[in-house]
Amino acid sequence: MESSKHEAPIYVKIDEYKEVLDMMDVIKGKLDKCHDLFDKLHELKQREDHELTEWKRGLDQVTHRVVAIDKSLFQPGE
Repeated sequence: MESSKHEAPIYVKIDEYKEVLDMMDVIKGKLDKCHDLFDKLHELKQREDHELTEWKRGLDQVTHRVVAIDKSLFQPGE
C-alpha cells in the first residue's frame, strides 16, 4: 500500500546515526550468539535422543530375555 503524499527526507545527526549503527551491530552479534546457542542445544538434544533410544533398546532386550527365561522356567514342556 503506497502513500499518495510525498514524504520529506529525514535528517538525523551523524552522532545519532553512528549510535544506531553501533546498536545494530550489537543486536546482530547477539543474534549470531543466539543462533550458535540454538545449534548447540539442537545438537545436544539429538545426542540425548539417540542415547535414550539406545537405553530403550537395551531395556527392551532385557525384558525380552526375562520373559523368555520366565516362560522356560514355568512352562518347561512348551
